Amino acid sequence: HTGYFGKWHLGPNGPAIRGAHRTSDGIDAGRLPYNPDKPESFSYQSALDSTAKQQARLIEGRAPFWGVIDTPTEQLTPFRIAREGVKFLDEFASGKPADSFFLTVSTNPPHFPHFLSRELAAEARQLTPVIPDSLHDDFVDRPWWHGKPWWPSMDTSEISDEEWRTVIQFAYRHMMAVDDSIGMVLDALERNELLDDTCIMFVADHGDTGGAHGRFDKGAYFYDEVWRIPLVLAGPGIEHDTKSEFVSIADVGATLFELAGGNQTRLTPRDGQSVLSLVRDKTGAAERMEQAVEFPNLAFGRYDLYNGMSFPVRAVRDERYTYVWNPQSIDELYDNKSDPAQMKNRIADESLSAVRKRLKDDLTLFMADLHDTLPQRVGELPPVGTIVATNQLGP
Repeated sequence: HTGYFGKWHLGPNGPAIRGAHRTSDGIDAGRLPYNPDKPESFSYQSALDSTAKQQARLIEGRAPFWGVIDTPTEQLTPFRIAREGVKFLDEFASGKPADSFFLTVSTNPPHFPHFLSRELAAEARQLTPVIPDSLHDDFVDRPWWHGKPWWPSMDTSEISDEEWRTVIQFAYRHMMAVDDSIGMVLDALERNELLDDTCIMFVADHGDTGGAHGRFDKGAYFYDEVWRIPLVLAGPGIEHDTKSEFVSIADVGATLFELAGGNQTRLTPRDGQSVLSLVRDKTGAAERMEQAVEFPNLAFGRYDLYNGMSFPVRAVRDERYTYVWNPQSIDELYDNKSDPAQMKNRIADESLSAVRKRLKDDLTLFMADLHDTLPQRVGELPPVGTIVATNQLGP
């Protein structure tokens, strides 16, 4: 018995079309595909929502970054979506339409804008913000587009250091609101005597610079603030521990298949691999050693489009270094031990030539395994920032 509530982001009513028994009404119905002739399409509507329409909702603040709104706390997005998940669990427990269930509660927040109720805004201002060391990055020796705002959420030119404190405080309280909403779902599992027999996965789709490199949200770059995301797994037979192995969002699907009783064979990097061998408790250790999956502590990244604009970038990160291949600009190499803020591009540092070659070779092999044709298409790429749908340069 399947339920999907909240953000879908892949076209209107996708979960219902794919067979979900319960889903949000009109999920993402307003996200019409990009069409330069239709102002109601997603790309145009997003720009409007980030400026005039959102500004009209604010009692205080600055759209699209932060704001105080009249909406009661319980009506904020995380809680509305969580209540749909709670209703699904209550229905399942009372009617038992199947032997098992699969529930997705997909909350847009803590994605910007950080719009909080009066109550939560007051609490936000009591929090202690951590200002990123890279807030005033000058982007020297980096690809030129890192320093250019390509979307309303990236234009932070009017935000002072003091206002950045407020932005970060509101982001913190927004995250805490999501934690509270997840607690509502966990309480429903416990109330319905489902908690002890349920596996729970918490994951994000991307990070947020949150002031790092003077930026907001994400973009066509592989700074750790954007690239590193949380993954929490809990349930029967899963040990309480923190793991240092690198895993990927591509591994989520394979993990869920195994949790559901499947035995998926990993065919390509795109398929991912289950992480359960890393997190199961100590029982059956000998059997698990025979089935253990290798996690080489390499993370690979691929970027093609930012809001419809062309930004082909590939990246690899190991436990210390990040290497980024920018086929239309300067490459990047960061020593994340000596430079955790990733402010100094070491790509031209001959003392790191062996590191550069090793990571570039790893990335080349990964792209080949993925049948990534970018190396063969470099000469055909449109200028960076070109809107693919119109073949015109973006803002």
